[in-house]
Amino acid sequence: MTGPALDLLRGSVLWRESLLHNVWVYARVSPAHKEFILTELKSSGYCTLMCGDGTNDVGALKQAHIGVALLNGTTEDLEKIQKRNQIERVKAGYDAQVKLSKRFGQPPPPPPSILKKHMDELLSKSQDQNQNQQQIQQQQQPQQPQQQQTRQQQAEQLQQELGTRVNDWLATMESMEEDVPTIKFGDASVASPFTSKLGSIHAVCNIVRQGRCTLVATIQMYKILALNCLISAYSMSVMYLAGIKYGDYQATIMGILMSVCFMCISKASPLEKLSRERPQPNILNFYVLLTVLGQFFVHIFALVFVTMKVNASQAQDSDLTPIDLDSPFEPNLLNTAMYLLSLSQQISTFAINYQGHPFRESIRENTYLFRGLASVGMLVIVCATEMFPSLNVMLKLVDMPEIFRNQLVFTILLDFAGAYLIERVCRHFFSDCQPKPISARDCD
Repeated sequence: MTGPALDLLRGSVLWRESLLHNVWVYARVSPAHKEFILTELKSSGYCTLMCGDGTNDVGALKQAHIGVALLNGTTEDLEKIQKRNQIERVKAGYDAQVKLSKRFGQPPPPPPSILKKHMDELLSKSQDQNQNQQQIQQQQQPQQPQQQQTRQQQAEQLQQELGTRVNDWLATMESMEEDVPTIKFGDASVASPFTSKLGSIHAVCNIVRQGRCTLVATIQMYKILALNCLISAYSMSVMYLAGIKYGDYQATIMGILMSVCFMCISKASPLEKLSRERPQPNILNFYVLLTVLGQFFVHIFALVFVTMKVNASQAQDSDLTPIDLDSPFEPNLLNTAMYLLSLSQQISTFAINYQGHPFRESIRENTYLFRGLASVGMLVIVCATEMFPSLNVMLKLVDMPEIFRNQLVFTILLDFAGAYLIERVCRHFFSDCQPKPISARDCD
């Protein structure tokens, strides 16, 4: 559809009910037409994205949900800029080392290999340029051979003094640097939240891919935090009422586990191929709330069951001594059971609620997260089965009766299986992963 045709049909029933939803290509349109098209698509419920490279696209970029400004850079320009920035960082670090060595009366350190290689390339280019200029000058002015000898002597002297005259070497390198291309921002960059230094629309795929990865990571972070907070609140409340606390080694392992797992989740990279499946649009939806409540119900049932079994096994030894909350840490059966079960439940929240494909790498491809969770999971199983009693002693875990030990291991396994089943069922029946409506290809 062209701009004049759009002027004739805008506001008509044919435009609102049919053409707006079926036209895919607009040609020969003015900046006002672009803004009108984006406004109409937004009012019809579509999610809009606009790419523009000039002032005439500013209005449409402001109206679109996602605005992408395109600059006139090329891949070669970006590679040159990246290489220059890398050389500048290395040179700044080497310059600081030279000044520090000079301050303490030490000889300057040898230059880094990347800096030395870059300087050799500059020297070779400079010598080639000098030779070409000398040949041209010899052809034009053969009566001046002294200039050629002088320049050759200067180049040889510079090569001989590279190892000793460091400051002159750095200064010479700065003077011999070639000018890198500069990419200037325009009005389109001011009007849009995203800017691509390349002139192609390939950045749109990167924005969608990174946006989906970020949205998935944010939602699963909230799910994991909610479950871990609820689990910790119950387990700590039970131990507080009994005058029990975690030991130093126990709290350290749990804290390190949480920090490393969250860091590994945030470092997960998106997949290169875009999927037709969509992530959850927001946090407060029926699927997220239902799966969090369902998993918490399974976890709380396991915690209550283990607490009842601990109280039953210690009923004959219970007394009415007052609880001292300021007393030093003393391991007992309740502390051991709550710690092992809480640790296994926190592992399960990370492993079950981690969402990989089709938006980003799977939990097996996220090597550090997978190995960390597997290692801590093996630690829980080894401690719960008392396979290595010395390890339990180091972690301040007491010996458990055989019947209770078997019940604890069985509860840990059932807790993981129940939470996994609820997550899969909720995702299959209540997850909204269908693509939103877009413009149709065919006109009825």
